[in-house]
Amino acid sequence: MLKNVIKTSFRFLIRNRIYTLINVLGLALGLATSTLIFLYITDELSYDKFHQDYENIYRVQEKYDWGDYTQFWATCEGSMSTRLNSFPGEDYSVCRIMSYFNPPFLFANARSTESGQVIFADSSFFDVFTFPFKEINDQTSLNSADEVLISEELADELFGDIPAIGKTIEADGDQYVISAVFSKIPDNSHLHFDVVFSMELLRESFPALDSAGPMVFYTYVKTKDQEVKDRMKEYVLNGILKEVETIKSENEDAKDKFDQLQVDIVFTPLTDIHLKSHAEKEYETNGNFMYILIYLTIAIFILLLASINYVNLATASSVVRAREIGVRKVMGAQRRNIFLHFISEAFILVLASTVTALIIVELSFPTFNAFVGKNLSLNMIWSFEIQLFLVLTVFILTLLSGLYPSLFMSTFKPLV
Repeated sequence: MLKNVIKTSFRFLIRNRIYTLINVLGLALGLATSTLIFLYITDELSYDKFHQDYENIYRVQEKYDWGDYTQFWATCEGSMSTRLNSFPGEDYSVCRIMSYFNPPFLFANARSTESGQVIFADSSFFDVFTFPFKEINDQTSLNSADEVLISEELADELFGDIPAIGKTIEADGDQYVISAVFSKIPDNSHLHFDVVFSMELLRESFPALDSAGPMVFYTYVKTKDQEVKDRMKEYVLNGILKEVETIKSENEDAKDKFDQLQVDIVFTPLTDIHLKSHAEKEYETNGNFMYILIYLTIAIFILLLASINYVNLATASSVVRAREIGVRKVMGAQRRNIFLHFISEAFILVLASTVTALIIVELSFPTFNAFVGKNLSLNMIWSFEIQLFLVLTVFILTLLSGLYPSLFMSTFKPLV
């Protein structure tokens, strides 16, 4: 019976090509637009979630409010790492990152190349983050000043097909040993870099690395759980407040100024940095969570408009088919047959619209990616969020467009 219902539905849709085309294209355009927006939103919400235990990684920031001026930067002094590392216990890791403001050229294997984005990082870099590596040896630790990590792209430029691990490269006249080659950093990361030097190299030119000084370090903490994070925050804040009190007691001229000072230590969750952090000196330009809510509203509105238009057309077409339903009733069709017939038609139309929408989405990617500055692809539809969106859309639209005609026409009495 089901086979006959589907066959009959196909015949009707093929026979009424204009009706089918208008329904499919109208719904497909709305679905395609909303799908593109949902893909963008999904990508924005996925930032930094590829790291292991990303829920327990935080960026530490200092906030100073002087009343008429608030200083809230993404960076900290080098002493913040010292404060964090002095916290009693072993259920955490602390890592600092600093941008190399004047990246050097790299020379190796009779070739040279620009180094791109360069950072210094503590040896705990591997304890906090889990960036993907192509080649890495067991001794990689960033504990040595002559150790360097490079990207897969730079390794290909300098060494071609030759393994880069253990090879030497030159930068600013000094020699460094490549201890790891990392794969392309995922696009959904708030940190991107091409070369990583050891923080020990920076220490050679700046011995006071761990003390108060320029606020140039992005400081991250990976904790065991929320309780450890809260206790660590309180520990660091109390230490800073004690230092402020000491300054006030030793310097009467500074007392009035520091009396109005409000100090806070902010542990920003790693996954909130891209969308919800708007501090000064961010490592990269961030997104905005408010925009995500706006885009989500627009996507839902577009989908609702397309759905209402589709449901109206489906309902209107069912009314003019009274004669067809009358003939089916006279020939012995039961209410269940009529119901399944309209539901199957609705499902076929919605499914065809969804497939057409995905084709439109695939064709739109080059233009859309250039517009939003991303590298989205149709492979993202295999994510749980997008699959759930598509399945729910097909199910709900099938019910909305087929339920009323099915129930109405299945109770139609041709002899009345």
